Amino acid sequence: GAANHAPRKEDAIPSPGSYRTVFLRAALPYLVLSAVWILGSDWLISVSGLSDSGQLTAQNSKGLVFVAVSALYMTAVAGRLLERANRSETFSASQLSNREVLFESLPGPLFVLDAQAKVTFWNRRFHALMGLSPEDIQGQPAEFVLAEADHARVRAVIGACLATGKPQTV
Repeated sequence: GAANHAPRKEDAIPSPGSYRTVFLRAALPYLVLSAVWILGSDWLISVSGLSDSGQLTAQNSKGLVFVAVSALYMTAVAGRLLERANRSETFSASQLSNREVLFESLPGPLFVLDAQAKVTFWNRRFHALMGLSPEDIQGQPAEFVLAEADHARVRAVIGACLATGKPQTV
């Protein structure tokens, strides 16, 4: 299988072909969805007959909904990419690089647990947060990296993932 390690900078540079794939599969649909949402919802609010304060409330609400829908879309895209990567026992160098690019592009610390709730992969933000060497992180139980209050919830999510075969987000 793939080596599980903290991503290296040289691995995080995708080939030009992978940029095209990411654009066509993720960015282009997002751009289209965003344009339709922004233009369509602005038009609907303008013809709604709402008062100025009602239009302001509607604009704020549609902005919040847009952020939530965007987050769900990006989560779905990331989930599909991770699911596809996890289906294969072996990764080509470009697939591994794409997975690492995906993990590194997320704004916060990220780590991946296996079926035994052991840390198998992480991004640089997680590495910086923990302040540990890759050898000290690799294979650690979830309890090592999570607050005690989160242990039962994470175990339940792992159980749901194993039962359904679908990726889960904690």
